[in-house]
Amino acid sequence: MSNPPICKSVGPYQIDMTQSLGKGTFGVVYLGKEIKSQEIVAVKVINLKGNEKQLDSIAKLCQNEYQIMQRLQHSNLVKLYQFQRTQNNMYFMMEYCEGGTLDSYIARKCPHKNQLKFLAESEARIILSQIVNGYKAMYDQNIVHRDLKPSNILMNKGVAKISDFGFSKILFDFENQVLQTFAGTPLYMSPQILNPQFQRQYSTKTDIWSLGIIFYEVLYGQTPWRATSFQELMVKIQQVPIKFPSIPKVSDQMKQIISKMLKVEEKDRMSWDELFQLQIQQDQESLVNINKSVIMINQEKDILKKKNLEKNLNRGIAQNIQHGIQQQEKVEKIQAKINQNSQATTDSSQTSVSPPRKEKIFSQKEKSVSPIKTLANFNQTQNALGKEQQEQIKNNSLIKKISDWIIHKKNKSEFLNRLSQQLFEQWSAQKFQLHSSIYLGICFLLTKYQVIILYKILTRLSKKTLNNTTNRFSENEWYIFCQSKNYSDSLKIIKKDYILIREFLIELVKRTQQALFETQIEEMKLINSIANIEWVEKSKFDKIFQTGLLYYRKIVLDQLNKEKNDRSYLEFAVRLNDCCRIHDILKFQEIDFFKYEDDITNSSNQQLLEQLQK
Repeated sequence: MSNPPICKSVGPYQIDMTQSLGKGTFGVVYLGKEIKSQEIVAVKVINLKGNEKQLDSIAKLCQNEYQIMQRLQHSNLVKLYQFQRTQNNMYFMMEYCEGGTLDSYIARKCPHKNQLKFLAESEARIILSQIVNGYKAMYDQNIVHRDLKPSNILMNKGVAKISDFGFSKILFDFENQVLQTFAGTPLYMSPQILNPQFQRQYSTKTDIWSLGIIFYEVLYGQTPWRATSFQELMVKIQQVPIKFPSIPKVSDQMKQIISKMLKVEEKDRMSWDELFQLQIQQDQESLVNINKSVIMINQEKDILKKKNLEKNLNRGIAQNIQHGIQQQEKVEKIQAKINQNSQATTDSSQTSVSPPRKEKIFSQKEKSVSPIKTLANFNQTQNALGKEQQEQIKNNSLIKKISDWIIHKKNKSEFLNRLSQQLFEQWSAQKFQLHSSIYLGICFLLTKYQVIILYKILTRLSKKTLNNTTNRFSENEWYIFCQSKNYSDSLKIIKKDYILIREFLIELVKRTQQALFETQIEEMKLINSIANIEWVEKSKFDKIFQTGLLYYRKIVLDQLNKEKNDRSYLEFAVRLNDCCRIHDILKFQEIDFFKYEDDITNSSNQQLLEQLQK
């Protein structure tokens, strides 16, 4: 008896039948590649042989999925490259998402065994926003998904994408059409599908329910109702009100949104327009804040204050390289518009109303199918195919790790920037009137540390060499990274940050030198000795940095009783306290910057006070 083929060639694609990526609604997903470009793809294979009795229904379902994917083109939806049918199988050649499923992404972010698997709200909002954007594209094409769950959300280079359209359906009337098919995964099914008392009549709001369950699970690491059977789950949904744990901390706004999405009665449940309007409102608020910041920059006369505003413009924790690029591009577009004296309302008007529904029906003709060809020399091809794929996947993993390391450095710089900005705000509020020279000295230290971090990364990126200054990666691994798109994106992000911070430092150095010229404070004398833009040996800088911050922390904590009801003061003091242990707290692959910021933002004044009194 001959062994089954381990590699297949289908049209311009090769499929490695030994590399299963998982199972879809129908069939198994394998690793493959496009022969000419060598691009890795995911191939869903639906076996028709042995399913003769269900052949017509399977073929119909696959044809439906193909037609749906053919209509959908959006960055937050998994792409279909090609669909082919042979005598024994159907093949969906699709975008390969290297980050895996959303639940596996969260699990990697929370590696400890007994740790709840959840994301910080600030990071969750980024991903949830992408999911809603993807669904908006489906809505515009009158398509309901009916099987939304974390395992059907894939992550590719930090971008969330809706996948698996096996249960999806094209509707004539998205808002009002009644559906009856039992479809989906029980834990994420709306009660209208689960409960026979509803006579299994439901609307597209079934996907609103599924999204609500996903949102809850992403934020809390568990679903709102857990059960061991359909019956138990239905009873709990109907009889047990939704509860929000106190830990992790989630904003009241997000709790209210989830509560509206998880209303048992469809008439009470949030509508699609309401959900999309929330997204639009969030985008508008972001644009308005950037507009205000750019206008303030253009109006500011004091050079130091102007540079401070510029470096803080829309800065924030970056999730990954792609997110960092998006942050920069958003600011650059608005800056360009304002600098050209154009009205910044153009973008706002474009996002203030939902785009018109698209009623165009796309062509549903199936492309001509190339006959399947099983490769003659299975072993030889399998080895070549497997080796190339494994090498590419290995390189992709390496590229991601180095990208994550660079983003970690950027976020460490952002931590220092946020602290210096809060220091500036405390000074502006005249909390430390008697310590002008000290304020400038500490602000200089924080800014110079940022420049050192960014300069070291920028030098490595610009020269495409590590210069033997880190043992984390080899020169060959760094070379592989420098051939990737992530390299050019990383270079752009770090270079922009470095330029802005360095320009601020140049102005700050002048003020610091003046303020510390005749200082009698020993700690300030040390800071004054490096008050320039020249490179400082790391051990020397670390010693002065530690000495200066510990001295300033004492000044801040001495006023703790007086300022214990001042929220901004408490947040500033906690960050300053942590900055004194920066090397212990902000370790690569150990610190989640989103959770760190959320913990401070969502903690009560009393909790922050207790943290400072330890």
